[in-house]
Amino acid sequence: MKKLFGILLVLALVLSFSVVATTPVAAATTYYVATTGNDGTGDGSTGAPWATIQYAISQAASGDTIVVEGGTYFGATVDKAVTIEAKTGDVVTINSGPLVISTWGRIGFYFADDYSGNGATIRGFNFGGTNQAGTIDDNLLDFAIFSRGAHDVTVENNVITDTLQAITNWHGDGWEIDGNVITNLWTLNGGGIGILVGTRYGATVTGNTITNNKISGTLSVYPADSGGYDGTGIVLYTDFRWGFPGGIVTGSLVEGNEISMVSDTPGVVNFSGIELTDTRGDDNNPAIYGNQVTYNSVKSNSRIGIYVSAGTTGNNINFNSIVGNPQHGVRYDGTGTLDATLNWWGHASGPSSVGLGTGDAVSANVDFEPWLMEEDGAETTATDTGSGATAFASTTSVSAQAAGGDGTTTVTVGEYAGNPSGASAGFRAGAVYVDVHVGGELPNELVVEIDCPGSCAGVVLQWWDGIEWKVVVVQEIDNGIVRATLNEVDSSPLLSELTGTPFGLGSLSTVGWEGSSVNKAAVVAPWIALLATMMAGASLLVLRRRRAQI
Repeated sequence: MKKLFGILLVLALVLSFSVVATTPVAAATTYYVATTGNDGTGDGSTGAPWATIQYAISQAASGDTIVVEGGTYFGATVDKAVTIEAKTGDVVTINSGPLVISTWGRIGFYFADDYSGNGATIRGFNFGGTNQAGTIDDNLLDFAIFSRGAHDVTVENNVITDTLQAITNWHGDGWEIDGNVITNLWTLNGGGIGILVGTRYGATVTGNTITNNKISGTLSVYPADSGGYDGTGIVLYTDFRWGFPGGIVTGSLVEGNEISMVSDTPGVVNFSGIELTDTRGDDNNPAIYGNQVTYNSVKSNSRIGIYVSAGTTGNNINFNSIVGNPQHGVRYDGTGTLDATLNWWGHASGPSSVGLGTGDAVSANVDFEPWLMEEDGAETTATDTGSGATAFASTTSVSAQAAGGDGTTTVTVGEYAGNPSGASAGFRAGAVYVDVHVGGELPNELVVEIDCPGSCAGVVLQWWDGIEWKVVVVQEIDNGIVRATLNEVDSSPLLSELTGTPFGLGSLSTVGWEGSSVNKAAVVAPWIALLATMMAGASLLVLRRRRAQI
């Protein structure tokens, strides 16, 4: 009897397994939304689309896709794992409309809590444009995308403009924020935050561009319970304060923004114009790395221009104008070194505090040398850098190719609109000045080629040794190109004379002592250059300076 019961039990299990195995799985469905659609009579097909994204979400199941055709639509609350994407080739704009979430204001796509929107994808939308309600105020989104705990959300390839905060992920793990362009952030009552990742378990922010934002004005806390984010212009942020593994912010570009914020509200002091913050602050396991902050104007913030926390590495702060930030122009709390070279600090003498100049202060562990001696960077028109054993770099008029180098060899070329040396050798008008720099391990040979704008007849390459112009050896003209072949043995200049700092840049060895006045002629003197002089009415110059010892 026991044996029979055992056999029956096995048969029952097999039967139950077979039932599970043969249960059909519903296939994912693609639905459509169009401005010509109808939520009442439509069925979501291409022939009978729905009219609103919110209705489409209510009808779809997790795993389904909602394709939104060209036009302008109100935002929506997302509470399931659907993919919502703009139709390929169409311009689809999301406005605020009636979607207002408590004190957080008007939101494009809203994920309510830990159980809403898990696994959703938002792809290819424009956030901004003319609101159908017809008023400017209603057009402005407080947040393009906002979450208080949704997991595994993908936000990619969107264009976000005219928002207070672009993308905010509070405490949702597994987010992918990729390839978005964020412009024209605004600061009514504070804010101006590009990407904020207050994550618990993990998120990745890559390849985004936060650019051409003009953030200015007197700021106060927004919203009332937002805590320490009042007055911050642009944030790349990860939040580890609850002790969980956190997110990653890498490969993002913060470029071309104008951030000028002065807070005079009692009890409110804005923290920084641009902020890269990892609240865990673990330098041995960085979460914010490899991001670029370039060509921004960061001025007159009430405390700090650009703040970078501990737990970050490999971020570059270059070619910015950082002026009038009373505590620090750049502050770095990590134990490594932050690359903040090639910035304008408000004075040709460079930054103060750790630096010896009188410009905005820098904190410890900030590499600020060389710096720009003019806000426009000595009118740099083009630059390029190559690295490796055969490092190669080129701009419109010049190229440089290394041979016999190694993995650390770098070659940089840059063109300038004027003569940074300040010393004329009688060159005719129309000269183009080009800086050539070699870094790392010196190669065996460097070949510099300059295109002649017309005939190369009468061209003579010269270089600036810090005192006078000298003829380059060895040089030749070949098929519309003037070529210099340089080495470390018998050329002029030697490769070691192509190191140091480029034109238009300052260094501690050329500024003089702290508190002394800056003699610009003396600062200009250490520049080294290669010069191609066009006797037929235009000259081409390749320039290089060496460090002066004062």
